[in-house]
Amino acid sequence: MNFTIRPLQEQDLLPLEWAGEYSHFRHKHQSDLERSLRGEIFYLVADVAGFPAGQLIFKTHDPYTENSYLADGATRGYLFSLRTHPDYRRHGIGLALTQTAETKLKQQGFKLATICVEKTNIYAQKLYEKWGYQIFRDHIGYWSYIDLNGTTSYHADPEWVMQKTL
Repeated sequence: MNFTIRPLQEQDLLPLEWAGEYSHFRHKHQSDLERSLRGEIFYLVADVAGFPAGQLIFKTHDPYTENSYLADGATRGYLFSLRTHPDYRRHGIGLALTQTAETKLKQQGFKLATICVEKTNIYAQKLYEKWGYQIFRDHIGYWSYIDLNGTTSYHADPEWVMQKTL
């Protein structure tokens, strides 16, 4: 399968909803695009014939010092929101997105990459281990988004933080 890894673009926003499966993230995707244009995060997509079949976001620093074990602005960067459309899985898209982010971090002088995985997602944990990541600490992933109705949804996910030397 042919695909290219590139930054998120405005025209990707609606297709990233994947026929409604992720329409509840519409505002989040727009906000993330704006954050990427300001340089706060880096948002990559895997483009398959113009369709964003996968995504990965990463950042080099976190505004909250208590999260410095994820991204500290100097030695470690944090990868998150990795997903691949079900029709395009098992074609190397997730790995290519991850390797692209790792390469960009390494080019900026970072020595470590971190990624979180929900403790119940054994499949992803094993996949990340195959890619060289190792569990190094416990973590609660706090995050929220505003859905299409304007309601804020809050989440607190028990996760493992995994890291890899670049």
